[in-house]
Amino acid sequence: MRISILTDTFAPDLNGVAVTVGQLVGGLTERGHEIELFCPKRCASAGAREVESNLALSGVPRFPVPKHCGLALAAPQGARLRSRWKERRPDVIYIATEGFLGRSALVTAKQMRIPVASGFHTNAAYYLRQYHLPGFSKILQRYLKSFHNRSDCTLVPTLKLAMQLMGRGYKNVFRLGRGVDTERFSPARRSGWLREQWGAAPEDPVALYVGRIAAEKSLPVALESARALRVSHPGLKMVVVGDGPLLGKLEKCYPEVIWAGPKTGELLAACYASADLFLFPSETETYGNVVAEALASGLVTVAIDGAAASELIISGKNGFLSPPGDGLLFQSVAHRALSLRDRWEKIRASARVAASAASWDAVTQTFEAHLAQIADRRRVDGEARSASRRVEDISLGPIATNHP
Repeated sequence: MRISILTDTFAPDLNGVAVTVGQLVGGLTERGHEIELFCPKRCASAGAREVESNLALSGVPRFPVPKHCGLALAAPQGARLRSRWKERRPDVIYIATEGFLGRSALVTAKQMRIPVASGFHTNAAYYLRQYHLPGFSKILQRYLKSFHNRSDCTLVPTLKLAMQLMGRGYKNVFRLGRGVDTERFSPARRSGWLREQWGAAPEDPVALYVGRIAAEKSLPVALESARALRVSHPGLKMVVVGDGPLLGKLEKCYPEVIWAGPKTGELLAACYASADLFLFPSETETYGNVVAEALASGLVTVAIDGAAASELIISGKNGFLSPPGDGLLFQSVAHRALSLRDRWEKIRASARVAASAASWDAVTQTFEAHLAQIADRRRVDGEARSASRRVEDISLGPIATNHP
């Protein structure tokens, strides 16, 4: 198939959408599909030297969202997309993000009768509530519903989210799970040298958070939990891997925390494997790739009961779940997890098994099947309309000639 994919974020950006789209693009190119990826210019330039012969990168200008989240949106490209798709018409389009670029792609595709799949990767409306903009949140909720209902199908990462969206009136919603690279994220990456850099003795527990340092991630809940745990375990170290708009503020409030900065590749994998507990209190995830990465790395994970955690974790067996909306209860669950150190070996092994069931290859196969299905359906519908017009022309012809 010839597939156009559009996204506001891609590698080297560090977020779940960029990781997921990168895995899907890589999987599709390996299967021989012809991909044109429209992504921010910075991302296209960074990846230009590594592209496959059947992958074309098209850079799009991107601008920051003022005062909010450190996020940026790609600019609309309606005229450019129309020109490009007239020249090389795609069989199907996948819109990963619903911003200006995504909207211009959706409008253009509908006008040109090109089938469109959309991805629900980010709970953006909930983010705005975290930034005390409830009015904008309601507007965005209406926009997202309208956007996705105009596409031929909407792909979401969990069954729970699919059910929630269908309950709100979303149509043609299907689950497209997420995978994890269990060769990269593995307990075998544990590094004694790295633990020494963190000041952790062999018997000291290390708690870890990986992700954006932003309001929607509820990071202070994890940091307060670590402080509470240190009362009974003075040697505990808290390590934060990531960057974001709240970094400066939280560094001042929690000087005892090891702020490791953003990490990628083998070093990120070593950070996971060299820790013991993974504390992830975010309630805004549609999936949360970091939870799967932590489980694959053999960490004892404490997470909010939702998104990836609710699909992968059986509380008390391969991790621990905490109900949303209660930071003190999250602390209590984290304390229970730490108190069961005699069971950690079994919990770690079970966590690894749960993560290993999530294969990127299987996810890409499912993604490919969804794209092929809507492309075939549009082709069949087009052929039916064409046949109907031919029949209509034949039946109306003689009638028209009999008129004076």
